[in-house]
Amino acid sequence: MSAAGRRRCLGVMLASMLLLGFAIATQADAAESPSFSMLPDTLAAGAPAGYTLNLSIPASGGTGVKQMSVTLPQGAVISPAAGGGLGTCSKEQFALESSEAATCPLDSQVGTALLEASAHSEPQQGQVFLGEPSCGAGGICTPADAQSGRMVRLLVQVDAGEPAVPIKLEGIGEIDQQTDQLTVSFEQLPPVQFVDLKLSLNGGQHALLANPRTCGQASSDLTLVPSGASSAPEFLANEFSVTEGCITPQFHPTAAVAAASGQALGYDPLTFSFGRADADEYISAIQTTLPEGLLPNISSVPLCGEAQASAGTCPAGSLIGHAAVQMGPGTDPASVEGGQVFFTGPYKGAPFGLSIVIPARVGPYTLAGTNGAGELVVRAAVNVNPRTAVLTVTSDPLPSALDGIPLQLRLIQLALDRPDFITNPSSCAALQVTSTLASVQNATASITSPFQASNCGGFTFAPTFAVSTPAKTSRIDGTSLYVKITDPSTDTVAWKVEVELPKKLSARLSTLQKACSVATFESNPAGCPPGSLVGVARTSTPLVAGAFAGPAYFVSYGASKFPELVIVLQNDGVRIDLHGETFISKAGITSSTFATIPDVFVTYFEMILPAGPDSALTANGNLCQGPLVIPNEFAGQNGAAFKRSTQIAVTGCPKGKRGDPAKRRHHHHRGQRSRRVHARRVHVHARRVNTHGRHGR
Repeated sequence: MSAAGRRRCLGVMLASMLLLGFAIATQADAAESPSFSMLPDTLAAGAPAGYTLNLSIPASGGTGVKQMSVTLPQGAVISPAAGGGLGTCSKEQFALESSEAATCPLDSQVGTALLEASAHSEPQQGQVFLGEPSCGAGGICTPADAQSGRMVRLLVQVDAGEPAVPIKLEGIGEIDQQTDQLTVSFEQLPPVQFVDLKLSLNGGQHALLANPRTCGQASSDLTLVPSGASSAPEFLANEFSVTEGCITPQFHPTAAVAAASGQALGYDPLTFSFGRADADEYISAIQTTLPEGLLPNISSVPLCGEAQASAGTCPAGSLIGHAAVQMGPGTDPASVEGGQVFFTGPYKGAPFGLSIVIPARVGPYTLAGTNGAGELVVRAAVNVNPRTAVLTVTSDPLPSALDGIPLQLRLIQLALDRPDFITNPSSCAALQVTSTLASVQNATASITSPFQASNCGGFTFAPTFAVSTPAKTSRIDGTSLYVKITDPSTDTVAWKVEVELPKKLSARLSTLQKACSVATFESNPAGCPPGSLVGVARTSTPLVAGAFAGPAYFVSYGASKFPELVIVLQNDGVRIDLHGETFISKAGITSSTFATIPDVFVTYFEMILPAGPDSALTANGNLCQGPLVIPNEFAGQNGAAFKRSTQIAVTGCPKGKRGDPAKRRHHHHRGQRSRRVHARRVHVHARRVNTHGRHGR
């Protein structure tokens, strides 16, 4: 039985028990027995419902009743939707032992009572109030509080008329934390006689109780303990059937994402919404993949540590947004606001994570939550796709109940509204957010939401491209190549770069034959053979503190094409792989095409392919004779593109009469030292790739 069902039943039973307590000084003869019924005002499955309990006691003979307990129908629960505007009555306001009338606030009244002392008397009217929990420190109710009856309490008052004092009863509701079954008990009933007792709990969208979500019979049980020492307890049962609006298994949740302005490359608050219809199965987990280029400014946020993230105690500096939820059945679920979203360090193998902290409130109850401090803490892993830099956020399982109360989450909203945190793509192409939601019954649904940035037309795209190579080459060590790309415009990002080497510089076939297998590379690049390691690269982006750096490998993706040049860039657990398609024409011209560059703005990119026994390149002829030109083509994410030819700077060439031999020798030795340094860096970077393919620090 669900926690919500038990609560609803609990409310009804508590009320009935209270009314019963008013009067159960029964005088039933041996031939007659008490009877009771408990019926909702609607038979719709899962709907908020007002329950009415009727108890009849034979007017002849019998003994009083000192205890009474009711077990609620399986599946009837306290409705989280009842929380809107619902208050409680304190012990002082109800004054159980006082002869004065209770002074409970109006918002704590959840029903009415009628007591008929005899078949010929006028019914006496009363009220049913929701009692203030008697939980521990800070009013936070733990599962033990819910189990022992310190959380759910019903208070009943009946006006006995002048000059009699009001009749007051206190009932406690016990929620079995293993089965979610609710039992309401009145252990000290006054010896008041009655023949009929009627307890009605309010109905409507904010009813205290909700029907079982499954059609069929619902049964409640009542136990009466007579006052006489020799009298045995009496057991009564009542059944009704849920027959309307039967819920069949279904899961059709919704997902949406919205940016405040959508300005390309601009910072924008981002809002996510995940919901379900009342008849849908409960949401248990969410995974969302963002469009390419929609990225956080990680450098602007101090990451929350793991211990604080799990406890829900992250510092304010790591706050990136806010959260809210809606809970409960019906057309007007209750809202819980004031949640917070924090950015964390590594979580479950991902380089980053989220700690989402939401107040664990269900109506007037502050539940222990998942951290024991009255808060629901949900963690999520934030993974980065190494090819595209696309982020995928995967939540941990969402709790379906707390302290035996069902949450019945209807809407989950996350607003990432930290200033200058979320940056939009530089592309104005039609993109999408993909979300996969799972239900508690293991159903899944995949939902795509459109996303498109705007105002890309005025952006400039003017990256600079510089290439150099030394004049001195050898048959054994081949030659080296240094490449540097910068883009001072900061307006857009390249998505494709294609370069074509001059014929005097070509790929070294002996090195291509040592390419790393794709299986080894994808398992862990550090396992690739030394001969496949051909260079190092370095780059930086304002979105992440520090530089990305790492090795470059030749990787074989099958015999049908040349090995790719794959550059593994790493920084603080984030890995980005740049894949360059290698092609050698029949004329011996080598070209490399990077066709899937992530939409991440970088301030610079530099790469060295050093000389050595396993150099990536070899030289054909004297590089100082005639200009060396490298045709190149750049295409931006915003659609801008251009082609040009860049002259390669050859260092160490003789300068004729204007040349200075001493300077040439100095330049030559400096070039040799530079190549040796770069060669050492290649092997250092290779060693720093750990078993997970992440750059060591």
